[in-house]
Amino acid sequence: MSNITTYLNNNIGWIKDICTILFTGIASTIAILTYRRAKATILQPKRTEIIKIQIQILTDFLKFISNDGHNIDTAIDYYNVFRYNLYLTLRSEELMNIDVDSDLYIEMNNNIAGWYDYSDKSLTGFEMIKGNLYEFDLLYSNVKNNRTIIITKRSWQFILNLKDKSTNPFLTNDIVKILDGIGENMAHNFFNVIPQVIEYEIFNIDTKKDYSIKSSVKRFENLRFKHAEDIKKLRMMIRKHLSIDDKW
Repeated sequence: MSNITTYLNNNIGWIKDICTILFTGIASTIAILTYRRAKATILQPKRTEIIKIQIQILTDFLKFISNDGHNIDTAIDYYNVFRYNLYLTLRSEELMNIDVDSDLYIEMNNNIAGWYDYSDKSLTGFEMIKGNLYEFDLLYSNVKNNRTIIITKRSWQFILNLKDKSTNPFLTNDIVKILDGIGENMAHNFFNVIPQVIEYEIFNIDTKKDYSIKSSVKRFENLRFKHAEDIKKLRMMIRKHLSIDDKW
């Protein structure tokens, strides 16, 4: 016992230091953990509200795409965008006549929201010119080989909806990246695939036969980018972000 007492008396200084360090370390760890838990508790309601907003934004977008049994391809209105641009090119090449009183002219005049003129511009960063077919004709009736892409009202509605979602501050960067990818693929179809197919059709048209648009539409459908993979990625990212498949 006397040996233990002597040892303690001789080493009491550094023993106290070690105990002080241990106590301080434990106290600091407890304080940090307590702060983190308190912070999480305080921020949890805000986090919950943000998730609710995100769910509403994404649900609205997916509902917009699937409205009336549609999918993303019909929501973008590829069929009419391609068809109208082809018809107007055939008309400008004097391979087709579209009388202003015809059902086709009236249909296009009612459905067209405007057009992109990319004659001297890049494929990104320029605005759509709003107007109907009558206003388009006033500008381009005497312009040969104009570089324009006609956009329908349905397509323009999709573009605005996509732009609104991709710039929404409540959505995470990984989801915004997928939405931007949809926009890039759509732009590729509009500004690359449509002109490519139309140029092919004009070059290979047989003026001795009645023209049928079915083969042209089929060629466009085969060449254009399909958005099914985009939507699949978006749905998977939403499920991952909201931990839907995690065990609770």
